[in-house]
Parts: sequence; C-alpha cells; structure tokens
Amino acid sequence: MLRWFQPQKNLKVLIILTAFLFLFSVSPVQVYAQSDIQFKDLTVSVLPEYDEPDKILVIYEGTIISSLPYNGEIKFMVPKKDQNINVGMACEINAAGGHECQPYRFTDKGDYQELTWKLSKTVQPGQEYKVYLEFYYDGIKGQANKTIDYKFVPILPIKNLTLFVGKPLKATNFKLDPPYTFTGQGYNLNTFGYTFTNPTNPISIKISYTKDDPNPSFEKPKNDNQAANTQAPPTTSTTPTISTPVSDWIILLLFILFIVFLGLLIFYALKTQSSSHPTRKDKNSRYGKGSSRSGAQAQLAAERKRIRRLLLEGKISEETYRELISDLENEYR
Repeated sequence: MLRWFQPQKNLKVLIILTAFLFLFSVSPVQVYAQSDIQFKDLTVSVLPEYDEPDKILVIYEGTIISSLPYNGEIKFMVPKKDQNINVGMACEINAAGGHECQPYRFTDKGDYQELTWKLSKTVQPGQEYKVYLEFYYDGIKGQANKTIDYKFVPILPIKNLTLFVGKPLKATNFKLDPPYTFTGQGYNLNTFGYTFTNPTNPISIKISYTKDDPNPSFEKPKNDNQAANTQAPPTTSTTPTISTPVSDWIILLLFILFIVFLGLLIFYALKTQSSSHPTRKDKNSRYGKGSSRSGAQAQLAAERKRIRRLLLEGKISEETYRELISDLENEYR
C-alpha cells in the first residue's frame, strides 16, 4: 500500500471518485433512457384480400430517428390475437435494403396488443434507421357486401404519417369514410391515401365494397416462406420471447463489481482506522488484564530479585545476569 493512501482520511474522496467512474462507464444506458425516439415518417398500407382470402394485409414501413443515441425498443399497436393475427415479418432494413428480422413479443393492451422488439443496432443522432412490420388479421365482415373498420393507434411520435388503403381486384362500389385526400398506385393495386402531420390520436377509417369472388387479388407464392426472414425468425407462440442483450449483462456485472469494490473499500478503511487508534486496554495488555502501572513496577522488582538470586547461587554468569536485566527493563519500559 502506498504511504499517501490513507483510507481513514480519504474515504469520502475515494467513494466519490469511484462513483463518477462507474457513472461514466454506464452513461450510454442513461442516454438511451432519456432519448426522444420517433418516426421521421411512417407509411401504413391496409390491403384487404391481397394474397389471402378474407384477410387484411397490413404493412408498416417507417424511418426512426433520435436526437440522442438509442438502442432500446421499437413498438407498434396491432389487433388482438383473437382476430387471428399472423405476423409475417418484424424487421429492420439494413443499408443494402435487406430485411433483418428480429424476435418480438406481445403485450396485452385491452382492445389491442403491443408488438415490441429490441433494436439490434444503436440509432445515432442524425442517423435514419428503417423498420418494417407485416401482418395479416381477420377484420372483414360480410359475405358479398363487405365492411372493414380499421383503426391505427400511434405509440411513438410520428412527424409524417401516410396511410394507404388498397382496393381489392374485382371489387366494386368501393368506398372510404372519411373520404380520401390522396390517390396513388402501390402493391399492384389502386390505392387511396391519407396524410397526417404529427398524429397523436387513433385514426379510424371505414372501408366498404362489394366482391362476390372468394379469391384474393393475387395468388400467394407457394414457396413464400418469408425468405427475407432468415436472420432471426419471429416467435409467434403464445409465450412471449424476451431476449436480454449481452450489453445488459455486462452493465449488470459492472454494477455488481462496483458494489463489491465499494464494500471492500469501506471495510478496509474502517479496519485501518480502528487499528490506528489503540485503546488504553491495548497499551496496558502486557501488564495483565486490569493491572495498573504500580502493579507492573512490582512485577519488575520481583523479577529483578529472581535474576539476582540466580547470580548469587552461581546458576548464571555475570554477563548473563546483565543481559537478562537489560531485556527485563526493555520489556517493562
């Protein structure tokens, strides 16, 4: 131990310094917790009877941004499981345009459920990061005359939202309520669009049309096994899959080590401080428990007489006598 290191005097300084070092080591996690993650833009496509009969295909495509580094979760509100929701892909889109699908989980939110996955990469300030969600669900009512009550529920802030509704092929008398404000072409269908800026409340759209043909607009490829979903197939079982990233375990380990180190530091400081201030009992222990200074002097005198008697009886030499007397005085000094 270095001479300048005196825990009994510098304990507070050491604790503060250690705490600062620990906080700096985990500061990214605190930054993530304070981040304002949001969608720069989000496109929602609602495609009734697209490639599965009597089902609605919904696709979310968005770009997320954050003013601070963020590696937390991305969340979407989707229909309840009792509407036979079937998630096709829950993915992040890489720089090359490829889909990197992630494990996700569901959380019951009453009339809806929340679909969540942990981002695999950190979204840096000023960086745009694209995500993609695709699912089917039962939401079509009626036989020939069909109606759909679709509701989009925002969770994260959205700067610009575009919502497309596709008209199924062979459908007639197609109507939207409220009336659409944008017309486009997408997903090989005539689509009708809505635009919203900074939406915060749920958006409801009523869709109605007539269609006698039971077949979907397009035939689903037989070998369609969600080829893009090759890196991490989503878990669709009733038991949610919750993955803990390696970085969380590292942070937990650092925290445990910090607590252990701090405890040892305090223990050592208290022990050192205690040993550096001996009690009166320690000082007098060589005289016997409860003995006084006068008692020690009496013992010294008695021991001198014993050594003197050994010299007179010729059992020790003069030189040995002087050595014993010197040692005795040093002991009782």
